[in-house]
Amino acid sequence: VIDRGLREDFGFKHIMWVFSGRRGIHCWVCDPEARAMTDPQRAAVASYFNVYKGQQDRNGDKARALLGIGSASRMHPSLEMAFTMLENVWTE
Repeated sequence: VIDRGLREDFGFKHIMWVFSGRRGIHCWVCDPEARAMTDPQRAAVASYFNVYKGQQDRNGDKARALLGIGSASRMHPSLEMAFTMLENVWTE
């Protein structure tokens, strides 16, 4: 899902996924445009893929994001694409 978004939504071509046994999976984007990005620009690309940001409501409980599935509201295009890609492999 993220690979598709980086390639199709942002136009990046040179992407490598790396597994670090200690720190998990990392994505290295080696396109010259990506390498020239500032920290805030890179953070904006990463936040494009956020579905939920950890926030607390007034009672101190974690707030939950509603994605709009099954409602009249429309999901973000990246979420719609992820849903389309994954709906056939999800099980109840």
